[in-house]
Amino acid sequence: SPGSLGASREPGEPFHVGNPGGRSVWWTWTAPADGQVVIHTDGSDFDTLLAVYTGGSLTGLTVVAADDDSGEGSRSLVSFFAAAGTVFQIAVDGYNGAGGNVFLTLAQSPAAPAPPNDDFAARLVLSGRNPVATGANAGATKEAGEPDHAENSGGRSVWWTWTPPDDGEVVIETTGSGFDTLLAVYLGSAADGLTLVAQNDDDPAGGTTSRVSFLGSAGATYQIAVDGGNRGFGAATGGITLAARVSGQGGGPANDNFAARRPLEGTDGQAAGSSGGANAEPAQPAHAGLPPGTS
Repeated sequence: SPGSLGASREPGEPFHVGNPGGRSVWWTWTAPADGQVVIHTDGSDFDTLLAVYTGGSLTGLTVVAADDDSGEGSRSLVSFFAAAGTVFQIAVDGYNGAGGNVFLTLAQSPAAPAPPNDDFAARLVLSGRNPVATGANAGATKEAGEPDHAENSGGRSVWWTWTPPDDGEVVIETTGSGFDTLLAVYLGSAADGLTLVAQNDDDPAGGTTSRVSFLGSAGATYQIAVDGGNRGFGAATGGITLAARVSGQGGGPANDNFAARRPLEGTDGQAAGSSGGANAEPAQPAHAGLPPGTS
């Protein structure tokens, strides 16, 4: 491929990988199929910067992936999922203005086979008070009529179903999953006829995995969808860790609810109690900036 010596940076061009660079060259590529893509600059004879974007104008680009030194030596390597028909813009620049001969390699792997719980009708069953499940969403698809989970278009959803054995606060999370997850919990018996219970994109405590909390009912059957965040270039995919738990065995402590709060009197003193079996009430605020739980 052509070298970057003599290349220049255009007005309005972004800093690739956050470095000013100064000798960028460009390619464009349309994904012919769904699949995982690897692009690298191994074989180039200078310290490269590599960035992949979507967008049709220099000032309207969205970063898909970017890297400085993950390739051989000071070369660059990126990996991402590409949906068929998506047009990608690929920039190679030099770290702090370095330049030289560019060697760019792109390879796409076929999409993975669909996981067993791809379809709503094939959702896997969780059981017990604290179930944990693992899986993956590579190769999954979105069904006709399926909602956008966590208000994101996603596109790689998989499903579980769970009937908690007790009333209490339910927490469901994807902590430990290897990608940007979307999590949504519903009531209903068909993918196109669901009632939303709770949903989340990025965990309120931080990170790109997801966590929801709500007051659950023993005997209610909750439908749980995990999808990958879609930033305009295909839904994220990877390994999934899904954990659920319900606190309380029904009948919380006497001061479980705000309306039943116990008085404290005087200017000093002590109080004792337990939060075991307590629940978060509907519309209860976040305490100390975290979702309410066993208050």
